[in-house]
Amino acid sequence: MLARSVWCWQGVMPERDPSSTAEARRLAARLVHDVGKQVARTARNVGDTCWTPEAAGMMARDLYALPTGRASAVFGRLAGTTVGARPLLRQVRALLVEIDDLERAVLAGEPSALIRAAHAARAVEEILRAHARALSEGDP
Repeated sequence: MLARSVWCWQGVMPERDPSSTAEARRLAARLVHDVGKQVARTARNVGDTCWTPEAAGMMARDLYALPTGRASAVFGRLAGTTVGARPLLRQVRALLVEIDDLERAVLAGEPSALIRAAHAARAVEEILRAHARALSEGDP
C-alpha cells in the first residue's frame, strides 16, 4: 500500500493490466460510452432516407469531431494493444477505418456515404455492447 501511495504522490501510477478481467470490463464499458454511444448518436436517430444538411453535419461531428478527437483515434487510445487479442475489437477497428475512409464523402453530404457510415456507426455500438456483455458474463 505504501508503494502505491508513493507512486500517486509522485504522479506516477502503475500501468493497469488490460488482460485482468476487472480492467477488461472497465475498458469495455468505457469503449461503449466514449466510442460506441458517441459515434452512433445521430445514426440511431436518423433513418436511411432522412439526411438533411443538419443531420449530415451532426453525423460528421459524431464520427470525426468528438470532444476527445475523431472516433477512430479515441478508440485507438483506449483500446491500445488489446485489439489484437479480441476479435470483436478487431471488427470495431475495421468499421472505424471504413468510416474514416468515407470522411470526404460524408462531409460532402453524399447520401450513399451517409447511409454506409450510419450502418457502420450503429454496428460499432452494437459490437462494443456485445463485447462488454460477453465480459460481464465471464467470457474473456
